[in-house]
Amino acid sequence: MTQQGATKTKLILIEDEPGHTRLITKNLMKSADVEILPFDTGRKALEYFERTPPEDLHRHLVVLDINMPGIDGFEVLRRLKGNEATAAVPVIVFTTTDHPDEIRRCYREGANLYLVKPMDYTAFQVTIDFLAATLTMMRLP
Repeated sequence: MTQQGATKTKLILIEDEPGHTRLITKNLMKSADVEILPFDTGRKALEYFERTPPEDLHRHLVVLDINMPGIDGFEVLRRLKGNEATAAVPVIVFTTTDHPDEIRRCYREGANLYLVKPMDYTAFQVTIDFLAATLTMMRLP
């Protein structure tokens, strides 16, 4: 995902399930050239964005779980896309929910991609590999 002379992309992983965080991080680090910053709550992730100067956000990407305690992924997505400083940061929703209403809601709120976490380990692995390939092909400003 990095281009020659560019700084490494910072992938902000907002995931409250430690096992999913480990799997995602382990597998993305093998395939994608990204720096992963994990956050286990929406509140902590939003605080990170509040502390980061807008001029430093150009190489950021968010992978977001929806079902989290406290500030859920819908609210994180709404706040990121509703803030001028973070509105252009791409957000990939990666969650277990596959209900059409929730998918539509995420896209309405500004999600750039919606992926469903499979319950099966092998399928989960394939989905992470797809995510890694997507990250490798994506270009950020």
